[in-house]
Order: sequence, then C-alpha cells, then structure tokens
Amino acid sequence: MNFLIVFLLNLTVLNYLFNLLERIDSARILEYSYTNLAEDLDFIGAQFSVNFSYFLYSIPISLLLTFILTKFLVLDFKNDKIETMLKKFLLIGSSNLAILCFFIYFLRLYELLSRAYVFFYILLFPFIYLSFQAILNLLQNTIRKPFYNLAIFPVVIGLIFINTNFYNSSLDNILNRDKVEEDLKIFAEETIDSLGFTEDEVLQDEECSPWLGTGTFVGCVGGIKITSQSYEQQVTNLTVFENKLYIVFKDGTVYLQKTQDSELELFLDLTDVVHTEFPGMSQGLYDIAFDSNGKSFLVSYSNDDIALVFEKYYLNDDGTPNYDNSEELLRLSNNVKYHFGGSTIWSEFFDGYLVGIGDMRENIMPLVHSDALNTTSYKGKIILLDSEVSISSPLINEHGLYESIDKIVAYGLRNPWQITEYKDRLIITDVGSQFIEEVNEVKYSDYQEKNFESVSFGWPLMMGSELSYSFRERNKDAMTRLDGKITDLYYWESDIIQKADDYLIENSKSPLLQYDHFVNENTIRAAIIGGDFIRNGTGKYDDYYFFTDYVENEIYGVNVNTQDLLIFPIPYLGNPTSVKGSPFQTDSLLVGYANGILSSVELP
Repeated sequence: MNFLIVFLLNLTVLNYLFNLLERIDSARILEYSYTNLAEDLDFIGAQFSVNFSYFLYSIPISLLLTFILTKFLVLDFKNDKIETMLKKFLLIGSSNLAILCFFIYFLRLYELLSRAYVFFYILLFPFIYLSFQAILNLLQNTIRKPFYNLAIFPVVIGLIFINTNFYNSSLDNILNRDKVEEDLKIFAEETIDSLGFTEDEVLQDEECSPWLGTGTFVGCVGGIKITSQSYEQQVTNLTVFENKLYIVFKDGTVYLQKTQDSELELFLDLTDVVHTEFPGMSQGLYDIAFDSNGKSFLVSYSNDDIALVFEKYYLNDDGTPNYDNSEELLRLSNNVKYHFGGSTIWSEFFDGYLVGIGDMRENIMPLVHSDALNTTSYKGKIILLDSEVSISSPLINEHGLYESIDKIVAYGLRNPWQITEYKDRLIITDVGSQFIEEVNEVKYSDYQEKNFESVSFGWPLMMGSELSYSFRERNKDAMTRLDGKITDLYYWESDIIQKADDYLIENSKSPLLQYDHFVNENTIRAAIIGGDFIRNGTGKYDDYYFFTDYVENEIYGVNVNTQDLLIFPIPYLGNPTSVKGSPFQTDSLLVGYANGILSSVELP
C-alpha cells in the first residue's frame, strides 16, 4: 500500500509539472520530444501506435523514483534528529534531481522544458514528499491498522481521480495524433468543398507530396493549365506595374511585355554594370520596382566589386529610362558572394521603396557574428529607402557604439528573396538554412498611429518558431554557444548590459507559415521562392499568398487569414526563381525559372 501511495503522489506532482509545460505555447514546448520518441520507436521497428501523452514520461520517472525512495529511504519522524532529517531531505531532492536529469537526457526532453517550472518542481518536491509522509505517519500512529487502510482509501481514490483528469486533458492536446489528424481531415474536406473545385480537380493524398509544416493543409488540387516560353537568359524576377509585365534577366536586362500576346521590348540594359560571374541566383540583376506615380524606378544588382547596389533611375517623358541621372541609394559589400537578397517593391504604406537584404554569410548556420540581428547593420533586413518615415529599433550589437538604423522594417532574416505588400500587411519569404523555410508577415495594423517599430524574425537565433540550437540533433557541428548564449550580441536598451539572446527570443515573431526541408525519402523541399497574391482574379483565391520551392515541383497557396494551405502539383520545368500574379489572365500566375523558361499557370 505504501508503494502505491508514494507512486501516486510522485505521479501527481510530476503530471502537474508536465501539464504546466504542455500549456505553454499550445503544447509546442513538448512537441519535439514527442517527435523524437516517435522516431525512436520507428527506428526499432515498433509496429504500434502511441497516443502521445506526457504519461509516457511521468509513469516511468515516478516508478523509478518511488522504488528508490521506498527501498533505500526510511523515515522515522519520532526518533530522527534534525541533522538526520536534513540529510534525508537532501537525499530525496538529489534522488529526484538525478532521476529527472537521467530521463531528460535519455528521452531528449532537454531544450523543451521551462527552466522556471522545473526549478520550482525540484525545489518543492522534498517539502511535498516529507509533508505527505508526515501526514501518513501521523495517521498510522493515531489510527489502528484496519481503520488506517479505510482512512487512506479516499486519498488513493483522490490521487487516481486527479491523474485521470490529467490523462484525459493530455489526450485532448494538439499533439494527440489520431484525434488531430482526424479533425484536420474533416476540416480540410469541408474547406476544400467550400472552394468549389470540381470532383476531378481534387486529387487524392497519394498524388501529392505530404505537407510537413505549419498551417492547415486543406488539399491537393489538379486541373491547372500551363503554357511556357523559353529565353536565353535566367529569369531572376518578375514585376507588374500598370498591368504590364517586366521580366528581369540575370544578365542585367529588363524586358517589357504590354499584353499577353505582344512581343517583348527591351526596357532597361544594365549589362555594363551588372556582375554575373557566378552561376545560380547569387549574382546578377535582381529586381525592379516603380514608384506610385511612374516617374522613377529602383533596381537591385551585384556589381564588379561584389557589392549589392540599390540604384534609382528616373524616366524620360516618353517612359524610357534616363541613364544619365541615376542615384545610388545604398551599396553593401559582400565578401562571401552569398545571400544578397535584392528584392525591392514600392510601399504605398511607407511611401518609399522597401528592399530585402540577405545576411551575406556562408551557406551554414552562423550562430555567432549575427549581423542579421545587429540593428546597426543593414544585413539580414528589410530596409526602407527614399522615404521620410523613421522606424525605431532597439540597439543590438556587439559593443554598444553607433545608433540603430532608423529605416529597419524587419530584421533577423537570412535571405529575404521576395517581399510583397497586400492590403494591411507585408509578406516576406525568407530562404532558410538546412531545415526550415519561412513565410513571414508584418501587419501594418499592429502599428500605433505613426509609431513604427521594427519587427524581429530571429535568424540566426531562431529557425522558424524554434531555437536554432534545438536542431543540433540534426547538425551538431553547426552549433556554437558563447557563455551559454548563441549570439555574440548585447542588448543596450536596459540599464544592465546583457546578452541579447533572451530579449530577442521574447521579442521575435514566429512565421506566418513555415515548412521543413525533409519530408520523406521521395520529397525534399529546399528553398522558398515567393511569391505574390492574385490581384486579377475572380475572388476565388482572395487572400491566398502563392509561392513555390526551388526543388519540389509544386505551387503552394496559403490563406493569410486562416492559414489554410493548398498544394498544386506542376510538371518539372526547371528551378523556379519567381512567382507573380498575372496581369493578363484571371486566377493565373507567372513563374520564372533559372533555365530561362517563363510559364503561365492558370489555376482551376
């Protein structure tokens, strides 16, 4: 009986801890631990399904702790001296700590626990255990044995009742796979039915690669119509202005297409200043954007000095570029020749140009030298140019010198390949490192009047919604810590000089949507290519942001209000570089490719 009572007590206290942990951030704090356990079961060939409840952890921990305490610890409240009780108190605490640490390591629960909750659990457990044992001892000494069991019976029933409630609560969380998957399936069927696709347009699950990411996967849709044209140069970007299409080529030229059937016209030739030595998307002419009145435009490119240049040109009265009167708004050197960014748009909201700048770091996880989070650096940012608007940013850097840049709309980005403005929001697709791709969102409605504040998305401290350090199981060599911290930055806004990690973790925004690179042996997604909204549509795809991936043959559409996600499989045409809503056809997209193909995708 004593073993049972002690076990139920230990189980109750530990389940209370796990219940608190599970309630943090909608149970995400335990998600990776559950996933790791599932992978371990699969690895050893376990052929049974598991309801993922924290009871999988609390029961074995409680059993082992109960065995140790009942086997090796004898409490004598009547005869034990204070020194003896203190030693037993420490023994209880150290046994609990040792067993908990063992299971944290063995079950890979580290990085997922709230240190505050765990600390108080470790601190309070010896008091709770001794108090409970003291009550039991008092009952034993005052009640005869036959009646003692009757008196203790309600305690046992009460503890069982509490743990039953904990168990039922744990099965209702978002990580109960069977329940969640069934609920999502029903929801997806209802959602996709509401979009009005014909029966043959809705594909079966096996006809579409699985979705491994956030958002709510609604379904796989076929029935698209694709027509393509091929050009000699890599298409790096597409821009629509005044219902005309501007095709940006890597070599430094921009061609204009006025209607769907019209021939291309050379609009801009910057081949004499654009550097294209290296293959792929690393260098070349990146983007073009026009101001709202059509009197000027901004281009982004890499020059002979391997610098990222944002240069403003004016238009002549006949609409042709004036090459003699350009203005360089920003120039940034890039020694590593990677992650230039280069996306640019005209922002109606800020009345200026928004430009995306990469972190200009090697293609690894740089957990130090975190320029993307340094608010005195332009790297890894969305920057406002040619505007009178000022934006406040916290001072985050290595040494506290200088002032933060007052034009940072967003920071903590790796390679913001595309940005677009839609209604009251800015959408940023950020090409991830080894594991996670992001669709990020800045809501203009969050600004209080004219009090513009920059938004952090956490790279390289964060990958998606998780700490980068939590991915060390996938890539241990990429992880580095400095004095227990990940970045080399300090937060200088407080009276006390402190490392910036805690501030950035607390104040970085999770993506609107994120997805994983490694889905299964047949599906690997590798680099997000954005992205646009359909602005020439019938209303069917209102509020859907469309993007693709550099590797996988799919177009994705996510509703920015509901996070409903559609997947449209497409034939392999090459590696896409850009997606833009078509100005020529309703409910259609234009997709540019690295091999020079430009395809028109008519959605069902």
